[in-house]
Amino acid sequence: MKTFNCLQIVWTTVVITAASCTGKSAHQDIYDNNYDSLVAVAKQNMEQNPDTAIVILKSLLDYQILKQNEINQISLKNLIGTTYDVKGTYDSASFYLLDALKSIENKNNDSIKCSILTYLGIMYFNLKDAPKSLEYYRKAIPSAEKLTTKIPLIHLYNNIGNSYMTLMAQFDSAKVYLQKMIDLSMEENYEQGYTVGVVNICQIYNEEGNTDLALKEVLKFYDQWDSNYYINFTAAECYLKKGETATALTIFKNMLKLKLNTQELKLTLLDNVAAIYKDEHNPDSAFYYLDQFYALRDSIHSIEKDKTISELEIKYETEKKEFEIVRQKNMRKIFTGGLIITGLLVILLYYIAGLRKRRNRALEEMNTTKDKFFSIISHDLKNPAIAQRDAIQLLLDYSDEWNADSLQIYYSELLKSANNQVELLYNLLNWAQVQTGRIACNLTTFNLIHELHRDMLLIQNMAEQKGIEFNVVMPEKALVTGDSNMLTIVIRNLLTNAVKFTETGGTVSLSLALSSGGKYIIAVSDTGRGMSREQLQTLFRVDRRHTLAGTAGEQGTGLGLIVCKELVEKQGSTLHIESEEGKGSRFWFAI
Repeated sequence: MKTFNCLQIVWTTVVITAASCTGKSAHQDIYDNNYDSLVAVAKQNMEQNPDTAIVILKSLLDYQILKQNEINQISLKNLIGTTYDVKGTYDSASFYLLDALKSIENKNNDSIKCSILTYLGIMYFNLKDAPKSLEYYRKAIPSAEKLTTKIPLIHLYNNIGNSYMTLMAQFDSAKVYLQKMIDLSMEENYEQGYTVGVVNICQIYNEEGNTDLALKEVLKFYDQWDSNYYINFTAAECYLKKGETATALTIFKNMLKLKLNTQELKLTLLDNVAAIYKDEHNPDSAFYYLDQFYALRDSIHSIEKDKTISELEIKYETEKKEFEIVRQKNMRKIFTGGLIITGLLVILLYYIAGLRKRRNRALEEMNTTKDKFFSIISHDLKNPAIAQRDAIQLLLDYSDEWNADSLQIYYSELLKSANNQVELLYNLLNWAQVQTGRIACNLTTFNLIHELHRDMLLIQNMAEQKGIEFNVVMPEKALVTGDSNMLTIVIRNLLTNAVKFTETGGTVSLSLALSSGGKYIIAVSDTGRGMSREQLQTLFRVDRRHTLAGTAGEQGTGLGLIVCKELVEKQGSTLHIESEEGKGSRFWFAI
């Protein structure tokens, strides 16, 4: 995960604190000199550090209100609303975006108006409100048409097509806008535009079961854009669906000769070629390409590690020099008023002392939590073990007096108890490894659908035994970047919990869909008992017990969801929960 650099935090804190402690003229001078830099820092951290970005942007907005600069106010409201959208706080996002839209209505600035309307459409797309999403996308089109560049209009056509395709499954309408996107991209020679359009249209045709038409569509561009990775890849996939393996293999192998943008794309090609040879029972060729695959993957990891270290060193030295220049410049200004620098130092020292105090308090809370956690674990491990020992002793003492049916019932209960202990041990080991840093997050690009195949059969069997309907909505292939082992543990645990807490006749669903932001949204939902607001507030606290029995008496450990949350966060995502008592639950995250 990309983190907010410590030097940027110090610099931003100094600038904002200095501005708040100086007189009106100095206040204006500090913000004017650093305005563009502060906006750049906020944009850089919108996705990974939205709270920090919001603090910076709101401080700038307060200043622009004092300065009565309406255009800057509107731009900042747009950025704040967009950041809240990224954070998933949609009420606040809607407030700032609609306020910005109201302010820009009578202004002759189509660029900002188009941006605001587009982000409102994206927000409602994220909320899965297709009518509202389409409403704002369409309102943005007149402003986009007036701009010198047609790129925003191309993206609008794509967003509209994506809404029809993903949210409404109205493929005919989606194809109309995707075709507009392709035509305009060709006019503008915008390769990204026609590539996305062609790939999406082909995906629709394949969804409709019309692989021949999908292939015909992609072949229109195949000869003209024979060096485009995604056009080639889509063509090869179509040939594979038609069973023309040799043609697909030729395309994949020819693509390996292209100059690719990233080595990860080459990894995908090598993986596909190896898979085809494996299916054709050609182990020598399959091994040859698999060998290249693993060699390249190891090389990428090594290069990325060296590159990251080098980039960090360069970034540190560069930012150190930049910070020194800013510090000296600000010091010269601050020294003009001796009281200002004294006050600033006091504030900073107080801030540092507060940070240290909060850190110590956090460490104490962590130690207390761990003590409580291990107290719970010792109880949950000790009591069932003692009960099993006593039960086995009883079995040995009186087994001659019991009939076969009684023994069968007794054995079943012992097995159920042992299975619960095994589940507790697995979750405890996973949690302990995460806490001590012994689980390495090995990020690779892989087909998540393939990895989940075995687990789907297991969950299907569990659901059938309880009389629960198990629905799966996933594409045939989903290339994601993450740790395959961690992701399968998370999804398996979420599905197992859903089955455990759903009554007979209920439904458990797993969905996987690609968002407009290029991330896959993985969601597990059920129609089970759900959770109260109080349960949700303490769900991930290890010092609270959550060992509720399932609807069929299944015993839980209370650790599974905690492990899921931490494994998801290891990969830069967040586990979200929506639940209502008596109406079921929905767990989802983006990868």
